[in-house]
Amino acid sequence: MICSFGGHPAIDGRLFYHEGGPFENEAMYNEFLLSDLCGHTIVHDMIRTQMRKDHEIVLTHGDLHAITIMVRPGVGVVAVIDWELAGFYPEYTELVKLFRPANWACGYYRELHNIFPQRYDAEFLVDQILSVYTRH
Repeated sequence: MICSFGGHPAIDGRLFYHEGGPFENEAMYNEFLLSDLCGHTIVHDMIRTQMRKDHEIVLTHGDLHAITIMVRPGVGVVAVIDWELAGFYPEYTELVKLFRPANWACGYYRELHNIFPQRYDAEFLVDQILSVYTRH
């Protein structure tokens, strides 16, 4: 099931929170993401064709950024804070959310593929397009 932690509605936090669900499967979640788009239905259809429906659903933090990861020199990561957007989402979610909005001056972007060995290039592109067409 795709939902925020505790079985509450899923949250898409692109600009403002857009809530829906819980969703039984990724196809339903994809329709939720498309439901907040403006533009002609042909745009929705083009985006929909690029959205997979078979990702593993995993527990995600939902808001990983440099300010939510506490690191101690010589020790490494000692804590991850700010869990209010945590939930069960498609496996790509954690990685693509890191790029909303990206602070390219931050040095950790070049290390992301060492932390997240799976690449989600198509999912990243879909997420960026969704960000452009989202009503909020």
